[in-house]
Amino acid sequence: MPKRWKGILIVLSTILWLQVYQSAVWGQHFNIEFKSDALPSFDSFTDIGGILTINSQTRTGDEVGVFYQGICCGRTTVDRSDGVYVVHVFNFTVLKDNIGPREGDVLEVRIWDAQRKVEIRPGTPGYVVNILDSAVKNASGNLIYKPNQTGKWRVDISYTVQMDVTQVVPNQSYTNQTQEITITGKNFSQGARVTIGTVELSGVTFVNATTLKATVPASLPEGTYDLTVTVGGVSATLPGGFKVVAKPMPRISRIIPNKAPNDQVTSIVILGSNLMEGSIVKIGTVALGNLVYSGDYMSIDAEVPAGIPAGVYPVKVIGPGGETFELSAGFTVLQGHAETMNLVCGLNFIAYPVAAPKSYMSYDFITNYFSPQTLDSLWYYKNLDDQWVVTYWDSQGLPSGDNFAIENGKGYLLYSKTDGKISFPGLASPFETQLYRGVNLVSFNPPSSFPNYTSYDLIQYMLNRQFKVVAIQRYEKDSGRWQITFGVSGKPMGDNFIISKDESYLVYMREDKSIILQ
Repeated sequence: MPKRWKGILIVLSTILWLQVYQSAVWGQHFNIEFKSDALPSFDSFTDIGGILTINSQTRTGDEVGVFYQGICCGRTTVDRSDGVYVVHVFNFTVLKDNIGPREGDVLEVRIWDAQRKVEIRPGTPGYVVNILDSAVKNASGNLIYKPNQTGKWRVDISYTVQMDVTQVVPNQSYTNQTQEITITGKNFSQGARVTIGTVELSGVTFVNATTLKATVPASLPEGTYDLTVTVGGVSATLPGGFKVVAKPMPRISRIIPNKAPNDQVTSIVILGSNLMEGSIVKIGTVALGNLVYSGDYMSIDAEVPAGIPAGVYPVKVIGPGGETFELSAGFTVLQGHAETMNLVCGLNFIAYPVAAPKSYMSYDFITNYFSPQTLDSLWYYKNLDDQWVVTYWDSQGLPSGDNFAIENGKGYLLYSKTDGKISFPGLASPFETQLYRGVNLVSFNPPSSFPNYTSYDLIQYMLNRQFKVVAIQRYEKDSGRWQITFGVSGKPMGDNFIISKDESYLVYMREDKSIILQ
């Protein structure tokens, strides 16, 4: 590389480094902007002199341009002397013959507030500019004066923040509930503080000179408050700008439709008032899903799941703060298609024979179908943990113990206190049964095309697909006898029993596999 190119690269690198270094180190210092159409290569220059403060606050980017006959002619620094700002003019020049400003020269000073993007002139709203040495205005309204023998003139600059708060959105919140708000106005800046009444808000974020964001705490009591924004020592207040009101009580006036069969999912609309976003809706003890809240708080769209036992139920809406309203006899569940399960007093190996509701738990199951007088306990075997979990009634007649999921494909042990029959509303559909190495307590949904699907059919199906199945075992609840089907040499052997969708079975595997019977 030619030496001259190396030299140019070194100079350029040095200039770039100095620019970055000055930006990082002297970012809070007074800046000078030389504005001149005649000298485009000297558009700007960053002074590293004294710090200029306005109302005792450092204003990064405030600028002073010094001009001589329309051309940049002076480098300036600013310091404080006797309580005023003193602007020094040095012989830094781009004029012909390297002649700088001298006593008697006519100079023009232009002051620029880069933070608020405004040129400061006498009469500029919010600013007070006091020239303590002789000065006049030129035709453009800028200041014209001559430096004295010391090469100095004195400028006293002060700025009164004309800040304003015009709007708060939203302008209210509820007791015991936090609320994100947006504050609009003018002349906001970094470091702004926001208070509602005497409470200072957290999470104040400066977006721009007209927008702030903040968080209203949940601790504010009910009432109407002034909202105040403070920057430095200057404040602006919006009287009565924010309200905290008591959380409204929800109401249900009507449900459309107010009845549905229990063998399908049904969409309903709940009409009323104060139906707030985040509310929960229940039919009996079953929480409804897929809630959609209206913007006017007058309605909630919801889905009633299949599988709720037939009957008349109260409908309850619980607001986001716990406020509750109940419409007694608000919804009627009609009996649709149902699968029937016969139980004997004592041990029963059961399965949920129809499509299980979403997020359906053992507490829901025993509450919907049993009482402390009819059920002793419900058990589930966790194969991967080799552990049994159990749900039962406590001394107060409430569900207690483990609350585990009721799902298709799983099996359960039920200890009944009586003989009886249970009707499960809904339809069975194909589902996946997950099998793990070792002992599994699971259920199957036999294919509808096989009305008498047996354990031999099931074992053969699994063997044909190279499943490493050892045996399937069934508890015959009427006799208390065990039945078992083996897979030997690629063929089923042993007892051949009917596979029912309402029973569960012990399946012994040498590997992990999943199966769907279709």
